[in-house]
Amino acid sequence: MGFLAPLAPRALPDPVPSQFRLDLYSQAMHADAPSPVVPDLIDLGD
Repeated sequence: MGFLAPLAPRALPDPVPSQFRLDLYSQAMHADAPSPVVPDLIDLGD
């Protein structure tokens, strides 16, 4: 597959942090193609 490989799914933390936007997470996880929300999710992880 080259340099990129899919990541294994991980469970969400319990309780979910207040700044975590579940709607963006859900959109990104169910997208067939990369979505513009993915960089937002990466920024939230900092």
